[in-house]
Amino acid sequence: MKSLSKWLKVIFTVLFLLGVATSAYTLYELPESLMAYSAKIDLVQVRQLQPLLYHLYLVVGATLALGMLTITAFFISTQQTVQQTGQKEKTESVAVSNAQQEASASDQDWQLQGLDEILSADEDKPVIFSRLLSLVCKQLEASQAAAYEVKQEENYRVIEMFASFAHPTPEGTKIAYRLGEGLAGQVAKEGKRLQLSSVPEGYIQIVSGLGKATPTHLLILPVKTDEEVVGVVEIASFKDISAGQETALQAAFDKLALKLANNDIVSLAEAK
Repeated sequence: MKSLSKWLKVIFTVLFLLGVATSAYTLYELPESLMAYSAKIDLVQVRQLQPLLYHLYLVVGATLALGMLTITAFFISTQQTVQQTGQKEKTESVAVSNAQQEASASDQDWQLQGLDEILSADEDKPVIFSRLLSLVCKQLEASQAAAYEVKQEENYRVIEMFASFAHPTPEGTKIAYRLGEGLAGQVAKEGKRLQLSSVPEGYIQIVSGLGKATPTHLLILPVKTDEEVVGVVEIASFKDISAGQETALQAAFDKLALKLANNDIVSLAEAK
């Protein structure tokens, strides 16, 4: 659209200049044209019209000059507008870049507040994980979280939920997945954390008094000790979880891996 407008300006300017040249030439040839087209007008009579013709030249010339000045002023104004727009865009770009850098720096410094208090508590793993999940959801403004531990069942391993925050499953209900089953099971199998910004419909539901909804973000963290996956944590949210927050959360839950690896018979004071 901008390119078309630019070409139209050029075309109309060229046409105007051609019109100026044609008008000037026509006025210059007007006396000769009067003599050529009317036998009743002789050279003496034409010369008597010179004052009138000079007046006509003056009026038309002034009009054309004004038109030229208008076009020149228009182009200068357009050029200044383009320069100002470019400068404004550059300034806005710099401001956005600075804001992004500040946000990135702030993101890298993000820490989970209150973790030391939880690590200092001498409580069993369901209680301590439930407290941490609650703390995480409040500080991230997340909607739901769950913690799973890896267990051996006959000839295969599973992850079984043992702590949660705002989970819709009734108390006492066993939730378990084989390693590799579902997203949480796959994270337990591969040992790599996963974050989704587009959660599969129906994979997880946030339940409230107003109804049910699928969260927009899902973070699944493997809980490791000595490179061995001993548990998995799921966090569901309607808000984005930044890279800095993700890293801080991974470090926090890895400190609780001792509780899972040692079957809860361990103090976490040394992990602070």
